[in-house]
Amino acid sequence: MLADGERAQAERLIESLRGVRFDTVAAEVEFAQLCTDSEHYELARDAYARAIERAPHVSDCHYNIATLHRFLGDFKEAEASCEVAIELNPTDYNALFLRSEVLTQTPDRNHVDELKDLLSRPTRSWTGEVQLCFALSKEYEDLGDFKASFAILKRGCAVRRKHLTYDVQADLDIMDAIEQGYDGGMMQRNAGGGLSTEEPIFVLGLPRTGTTLVEQMLTRHRDVFAAGELTHFSQAISKLVQSQFGEKRGRGPTLVLQSTLVNFGNLGRTYLESTRPRTGNTPRFIDKMPINFLYCGPIELALPLASIVHVNRDPLDACYAILKCLFDRAYPYSYDLTELAKYYIGYRALMAHWESVMPGRIHDVSYETLVSDPETSAAALLSACGLPQKGVDAESPESGAAVTTASAAQVRRPPHRGSIGKSRHLLEELAPLIERLELAGIL
Repeated sequence: MLADGERAQAERLIESLRGVRFDTVAAEVEFAQLCTDSEHYELARDAYARAIERAPHVSDCHYNIATLHRFLGDFKEAEASCEVAIELNPTDYNALFLRSEVLTQTPDRNHVDELKDLLSRPTRSWTGEVQLCFALSKEYEDLGDFKASFAILKRGCAVRRKHLTYDVQADLDIMDAIEQGYDGGMMQRNAGGGLSTEEPIFVLGLPRTGTTLVEQMLTRHRDVFAAGELTHFSQAISKLVQSQFGEKRGRGPTLVLQSTLVNFGNLGRTYLESTRPRTGNTPRFIDKMPINFLYCGPIELALPLASIVHVNRDPLDACYAILKCLFDRAYPYSYDLTELAKYYIGYRALMAHWESVMPGRIHDVSYETLVSDPETSAAALLSACGLPQKGVDAESPESGAAVTTASAAQVRRPPHRGSIGKSRHLLEELAPLIERLELAGIL
């Protein structure tokens, strides 16, 4: 994704080149990458298709078009493109991983033996080993073999964690500083100074809890635009702290305490302006960055009319869903059961804090209710965001929009209860997590 300052220039370039058939494969690939970065996924797909026509032997093109098929919901095409990429390059770990992800595997149609064979050999890189482990784990789960799934998942998580520089305590210290800095007195003293706009709808929580499903429900409304997972709010805070404190700008807990001294009206304006022109095409827009749960207090002070939607899920199911998802660079706490438990406990404590200092301000959505009674959940969601029911398009125009998050495949299907309770198959394996959640009074 391009930085905001580069987006307008890229849009002009793409428009000027729309419909052009380039002279070389390299030019088609370069244009496809520009379109991908600018979120013109259909144009990118078509450019890769032209490149493949000319150079069908380039495995990377087949993998890249597979990712675009996945974004756009064409999962069979994604799988087929992965198969070609793998045929051309049997150790294309990206394609091997994606192929397992895009469709549910069945006893008659799976890649378990192939993946086991690849894992029995030396891999070219540790990242390849991790991708193979997560792919095989997913396929075992699809087949209902939860024990085998967890065993290989544990191996993949251990390798991934070994190559991370991360200390969960640093994250917990930041959460503690947030609670101390944004206490009830501070929230009361700073109330009333924010920017009066209803435009933003913040959908937040932990990953893999249903935030994308909530986003899709909201974008059925004609007045709502899905802006994606924006980093703009945290960046706006950092920018104002930098402007105010200069070289004395701190990090971690110190930065948190410094953030309590910014002008919150300026914070609201800085945030809103930083999202333009991306978010100016509808009266309301969704910022679906899960980690914005850290910033509920600053959001309330900076944008008191904004909607804040917190998506929550059964604690054990939520943690298991996070554990088995191979993230790109985010969520480093997700590869170790103890660290995952500590982070989850900190998250729950912070959400309880927000409820205590801004009671009733956050609309809680239960994933379990979301999938078991989507119509009631959607109606409550619209009401909480001040959106009239009459603005909803029954045909769901956003259902065909690109989905680039880890849940791209799941959210294309009608809401279902299939993921509820899966963690109960692994109570023994998840014991270190369960023990800590029980001691914290969460289970």
